[in-house]
This record gives sequence, structure tokens and C-alpha cells, in this order.
Amino acid sequence: MYQFFGGFTLKPYNLLYFKRLTFGILIALLKLTREEHDYQ
Repeated sequence: MYQFFGGFTLKPYNLLYFKRLTFGILIALLKLTREEHDYQ
């Protein structure tokens, strides 16, 4: 999985940023699916 980033070094700071990034994407997807459910 980490090879996807190429030369991405997993330092504690980068790991924290990566967690926040994925968490934000998950929340965005949840909001999109929830809005679609409301329309239907």
C-alpha cells in the first residue's frame, strides 16, 4: 500500500497527516451517500 506513494516517508508527522486525509475522505463519502439517500 505504501508503495503507492513512491518515495513517501512515513514519519510520525506524515502518518498523522495521512490519517487526517483518509478520515476527511471517508467523511466526505459518507456525506455524499447520505445526501443521495435523502434524495431517494
